[in-house]
Amino acid sequence: LWRADHIIAISEATKRETVRIFGVPKEKIDVVLCGFKRVCAVPEAPLVLPEKFFLFVGIVKERKNVFHVVRGFNAFQKTHSGYNLVIAGNAVGSYADAIREYIRAEKLEGNIIFPGHMNDGQLSYLYRRAAALVFPSFIEGFGYPVLEGMDCGIPVITSNQSSLAEVGGSAALLVDPHSSEAIASAMARIADEPDLREQLVRKGRERASQFSWEKAGRAMVAACKKVCGLSS
Repeated sequence: LWRADHIIAISEATKRETVRIFGVPKEKIDVVLCGFKRVCAVPEAPLVLPEKFFLFVGIVKERKNVFHVVRGFNAFQKTHSGYNLVIAGNAVGSYADAIREYIRAEKLEGNIIFPGHMNDGQLSYLYRRAAALVFPSFIEGFGYPVLEGMDCGIPVITSNQSSLAEVGGSAALLVDPHSSEAIASAMARIADEPDLREQLVRKGRERASQFSWEKAGRAMVAACKKVCGLSS
């Protein structure tokens, strides 16, 4: 970082952390926000799924905060029957094993589904049918699933920390990722408040439309020209 002529960060949160942790001058860092893959533009690959479910997308690792998602769902389903939780992503290792043990202890095996890694067609099918995406990671450099879910037309529950609050903005329900109660409350709002759900879907589509790889590419070129002293 210190030897680089210039640094590109993919979010303001990443820039702040780079300055805080490594002491790099903020003037040396430009932010170029990412685009995202329009997953729901891909033809669907049907899956056997319950009618009503919340969705987590990503590898099952501690920084992804999946345990709090599961605990939050457990609290939610005690007052809202008929819902399920789909955890779409590789789920191996001690952290995933601990989650499965909790699910067995709480007798949630029939309500929480681990379909494994999904291809784009399967994700397209999942995103279109979920009650909401639940993605409250402790830390992300950017957070592609937030925009994928918004672009697919579902509400998004995400973290009020890291880059996720920045990417989601007012178009998502932002929660304390350390609080399973906050996650459960957000799920309940999605289930109980149809007007809020419609508002989040509309605002989410508008938010996602502000991000693209073409826009990111143009910003990257502009940053390189600035560093090299070239006219735009």
